[in-house]
Amino acid sequence: MKSDDYLLNQSIAILLDNAIKYTNQGSVKVRVIESKTCEVTIEIEDTGIGISKEYLKNLFTPFSQEEHGYSRKFDGTGLGLALVKKIL
Repeated sequence: MKSDDYLLNQSIAILLDNAIKYTNQGSVKVRVIESKTCEVTIEIEDTGIGISKEYLKNLFTPFSQEEHGYSRKFDGTGLGLALVKKIL
């Protein structure tokens, strides 16, 4: 994939921010794997709260969040993953 460096950096920042924000305890791991053909795979793994099976269908929907209303524990607009999907 050919990419704009700024947008690629923003996408990685959004994914890392989500992983850190939703990991109260445990760890966030980042792996960068470069192939012989100069392709790069970036894997981000966390031990965070996870995503319910029911919500997966809405994961990349703009302004969508798993928790709604005043009882939400985390701030955000629900745009992060939608932007990442659009960019990548």
